[in-house]
Amino acid sequence: MKHDEPQDTLKENSEKADIKQKLRLFFPVVLEGLEQILDELKCLQSIKENLILSLQRNTLGGKNNRGLCVVESLKSLLNRDLRENEFREAAILGWLIEILQGCFLMADDIMDNSTKRRGLDCWYREVGIGRAFNDSQLLEACIPLLLRKFFKSHPLYLDLLELFREVTFLTELGEQKDLLSSAEAQRVFSFDLKNYDFIVTYKTAFYSFYLPVKCALLLSGNFNERADATTKRLSKLLGYYFQAQDDYLDCFGNYASLGKVGMDIEDNKCTWLVCQAKMAASAEQLMFLEKHYGGRNQDSVFKVKQLYRELGIPNMYQNFVEATVEKIMTEINDIDEDTGIKKIIFYKFFKLIHKRSR
Repeated sequence: MKHDEPQDTLKENSEKADIKQKLRLFFPVVLEGLEQILDELKCLQSIKENLILSLQRNTLGGKNNRGLCVVESLKSLLNRDLRENEFREAAILGWLIEILQGCFLMADDIMDNSTKRRGLDCWYREVGIGRAFNDSQLLEACIPLLLRKFFKSHPLYLDLLELFREVTFLTELGEQKDLLSSAEAQRVFSFDLKNYDFIVTYKTAFYSFYLPVKCALLLSGNFNERADATTKRLSKLLGYYFQAQDDYLDCFGNYASLGKVGMDIEDNKCTWLVCQAKMAASAEQLMFLEKHYGGRNQDSVFKVKQLYRELGIPNMYQNFVEATVEKIMTEINDIDEDTGIKKIIFYKFFKLIHKRSR
């Protein structure tokens, strides 16, 4: 596959911009659907306004990659431009995934004591922890209601409903493991790549990669067990790469690009970096890491980052990236397209996350 030629890149970027612009036209459709649901429930106007504000504030402002993936994947699976009703269905599902992302981020920021998100104060810092927690629950609870609103008469309604419920549950299992790992009494001594793999797969891969592609597979009519297995395998690989990038950027990234302040060290997170440091450290360095990792002061954060550099973690990360990219491209090239899944779907997903700065 030759997708690296300048003219191909320009064409892809132009098509993506067009799809993104068209996708955004359907956000008001979703909002209107939610307003109608609230009106039918005779919701108080003040509550309705607060919920709509929360949904807008915590859904918009991102790159919309998950929503875009549903539309672009469906287009690739059908190998043609989407009809109006097909684009509408894919776009609405894409926005429901973006809403799900919003509710996860709201809760995650509370649990991690984060300060910034997408260049703005975290929602809980604006409205308080209590309301932000409730807003996160409300956004999650909106999703099945919106699925019923837009897909109740659709033959895939139950499949979509079960898919969103399952992926939501799996993601929250990953979040639970992330929290428990951070709270371990032994701290870094309990971190290992087995725990990290579970966190990454459940907390990141399912909703960020598997869910958008699975939605497109269902809409295309190409869904089968082999296509599902391929989607899960590639989603896990992409999710692992994505989260390791996220961990590295949290520590060594630039705030101006990220739009948020990295807190993994202060929050005692089980990250790719600390797992590598644990394996590479001497007994003395491990005790030093144990002393300072999780310390909520800038001196401890500085010392952990300094130790990472002494251990060569940045170089290890670059070697990891090279090996992982090679593995991902091999897996993509080995996809059997007779199952209905298309290589181009995962190639585009890979391009979205490769060498990202935020």
